[in-house]
Amino acid sequence: MQTKLTREDAIALLRKYNKEPFHILHGLTVGGVLKWYANELGYGDEAGFWEICGILHDIDFEEYPEEHCLIAPRLLKEGGAEDEVIHAVCSHGYGIHEWIDAKPEHEMEKVLFAADELTGLIWAAAKMRPSKSTKDMEVSSLKKKFKDKKFAAGCSRDVITKGAGNLGWELPKLMEMTILAMRSCEDSVAEEMKKMGVQTNCSAILHAYRTDCTVYFLLLICAVILLGRQTMISPSRWIFPWWTQILSGHVASETHASPSLMIRWFVPPDTLSIVSS
Repeated sequence: MQTKLTREDAIALLRKYNKEPFHILHGLTVGGVLKWYANELGYGDEAGFWEICGILHDIDFEEYPEEHCLIAPRLLKEGGAEDEVIHAVCSHGYGIHEWIDAKPEHEMEKVLFAADELTGLIWAAAKMRPSKSTKDMEVSSLKKKFKDKKFAAGCSRDVITKGAGNLGWELPKLMEMTILAMRSCEDSVAEEMKKMGVQTNCSAILHAYRTDCTVYFLLLICAVILLGRQTMISPSRWIFPWWTQILSGHVASETHASPSLMIRWFVPPDTLSIVSS
């Protein structure tokens, strides 16, 4: 399976219809993952085709989320993509969207179907790790996140499980291989995002944390000051040294904006003991 589209063509086409940093990041990541799989599964001569299909698989999602994979054929056709690319891209929505009749048949299409949702889950799990990376992630850790249906709830566990079954693999094998695939392209994707001048998803989230958490901290501090008055504790001896860190985003980044952790940062032990009682 080959295509006349180059990798640069695919990225330009992706960016034409996608402006959100996460969508560009996701496209490049899935492209890199599929390229790794192509080489790993013995399709090295088709690695370029696999990667391009991965880059373009969500081409219509940002502008047409309710018609995902329905508008994609027109956008891809206008961009010069062959029928093989169009079929591969649309097949990852098979059984998910009722209007998709392109069933995953080629091994690349089955890998795309299985790995698409899983890359999202892995990336979300990686961002919760101190390293913010997949490089030290283990399958056992990912299994725990997979079982927690509230974590990255938008990543369908049913689709991931079905995808593993379509490949004839056990779920742990799919997880392990996809983690390795993401490790292989993590640095190159980050570097490419930087060269594009596109703010990474991590940076965007941190910026949002800093904005939202400043409001949260103000309310929290007001509550603690009132509590301090009732308990005869002077808030000035411990609030103000931390305020400079709030403004710099230090506490937000270190605690990942977790309310329980933030309370431990801002409320002294003697106050906590009073609250708990």
